[in-house]
Amino acid sequence: IQRISNAYAQRIQTVFNAGSNSTVVYPNTAIANQLKTVARLIKGGSKSNMYTVHQYGFDTHGTQVVAGNPTTGNHANLLKDLTEAIKAFQDDITLLGFEDRIITTTHSEFGRTIDENAGLGTDHGGVSTMFVIGKGVRPGVTGTPIDLTQVSQRGLTNLQYDYRRV
Repeated sequence: IQRISNAYAQRIQTVFNAGSNSTVVYPNTAIANQLKTVARLIKGGSKSNMYTVHQYGFDTHGTQVVAGNPTTGNHANLLKDLTEAIKAFQDDITLLGFEDRIITTTHSEFGRTIDENAGLGTDHGGVSTMFVIGKGVRPGVTGTPIDLTQVSQRGLTNLQYDYRRV
């Protein structure tokens, strides 16, 4: 296992050193730095079919927003970091010439409740949004909008898609 791990680490280092990014300036955030590395690995010749990056901090149950202004606060800041990182990544892969080969998805392994709790946040639930991004993706919304009048204390019972099947 150690020998295989060392060979794998050496391959990653070789591919990383052979790669480069375009002139795109990425934001200085953890998620952006991960996506920048992915673009560089692909440019360097990595043969991996899938890369996983993580953005932590969404598991908040309180103070997701500032009282009276749902466009500010922790949740809005996390989404801003995510969108800026994805924008830089998409611009980078376009300038590097392989935007035709890349599809980016976002997902969460757990959803949130629709209704706000008493602490300006939400709790674990069954609702989430998944974005599928790329030049080869057909634009639009897939699925039927959720009927919020059908939400019970147990949450939604008519979920349409499981992120693991997309």
